[in-house]
Amino acid sequence: MQSRTPLLLLILWSASCGPPTSAPPDSDSGAAAVDAARAPSDAALADGGPLDAASDPDGGTDGEPRDGGAPDARELADLFDHVERFDGLSDWHGVGRGDVFDPSDMPTTTDGGESRWTYYSYWGSGESSGRPDWIADHGAQNVWGGSGKSLRLDYSNEVGPSRLGFSVGSSPSEGYDDVYVFFMVRYTRDFFPMAGDDFQYFGYLKTLQISSGFQGVSHWGTPEEHAVADDRPKTRRVYGLNYVIMNLKVVGGSLFPSYNGRASNPTGTSYERVNPRLNHLAGASVGEPILAGEWFGIEYHMRLSDPHGAANGVVDVWIYDQDGNVTRQDTVEMVTIRDAPEWPGGAHVFDHRYNKFVWGGNRFGRDFESAGRGDHFVDDIVVHGSRIGPTYFEAIGAGSPAP
Repeated sequence: MQSRTPLLLLILWSASCGPPTSAPPDSDSGAAAVDAARAPSDAALADGGPLDAASDPDGGTDGEPRDGGAPDARELADLFDHVERFDGLSDWHGVGRGDVFDPSDMPTTTDGGESRWTYYSYWGSGESSGRPDWIADHGAQNVWGGSGKSLRLDYSNEVGPSRLGFSVGSSPSEGYDDVYVFFMVRYTRDFFPMAGDDFQYFGYLKTLQISSGFQGVSHWGTPEEHAVADDRPKTRRVYGLNYVIMNLKVVGGSLFPSYNGRASNPTGTSYERVNPRLNHLAGASVGEPILAGEWFGIEYHMRLSDPHGAANGVVDVWIYDQDGNVTRQDTVEMVTIRDAPEWPGGAHVFDHRYNKFVWGGNRFGRDFESAGRGDHFVDDIVVHGSRIGPTYFEAIGAGSPAP
């Protein structure tokens, strides 16, 4: 096999506690034009379809069913807290623009009911009536398993939203102190800026935002906390004041994991920056499945500091191949992820938990026009309070996954 420069997987983590001094950017500029949606098929994973990726011009494996087929979404829901396979949702695209929270503009189930999804962002131009469906059968190679439906995210805001998310619970203290988030993802090789088989520099690529302290998907904090938070929509409605953002990054063709973090200082009015490096425990690059256009799994684990302000938070990352084998693992321990700032007017202790989850985001390169293709595909999203990957791959009958 020809030698290839590995993809640098830089797991870039950013956390914040306390009112931010500046909000994240409001718009998601992206890459050049992307291909039109692929031809659909009628089969669905919920009916027991195959769970291997189908062959395509970008690479991947032949779409042969695994022994025993696949469990349906109800069976996986018995194993995990929150499961989304998209097959039980109607074909959908939003009609709004910007950060959208309108319940009437969200995905619905095939029987017309409400889905878990309550937020998306879309910054593209053009008429909303001409948008392709974002949740649909995007073609065998773009659905995990070769049949059913998947989510098409697009950092260019042309054929998909840049973000899609939901929240759990109804108060800032509901949710998770310790949370695991898993999903299957497929990037084509032209998604990234390339020189032959070499991945070229870009600044960052957001894959997942996890926020704490939301009371519904668009309202951060209790009424008292909300009133003193930084008066910006991105703070009060989108990110909140305590969040992590997980990223992929390529730098100089070298492979290393890292993240950036932020924790509030004692006044709660500015940031102290913390940058402990993730320790690479096992495995290598995820460049090969991306160059081949194959699906692979990502699992993130975040544990909040307990008690607040203690340096005992944890971040873990696992990368899985299609058979559930761990191909890379990274971790960092003893880091402050949740603080207890003193706010103006008196002491304040956060009792917030992780309860808002958003896939996608934006990316940054030397210039946006050379960033690469904008769209990619996400399927089989799982959120749970303990490790997901080994149980998930065992449930779908995927080989003999490594622990």
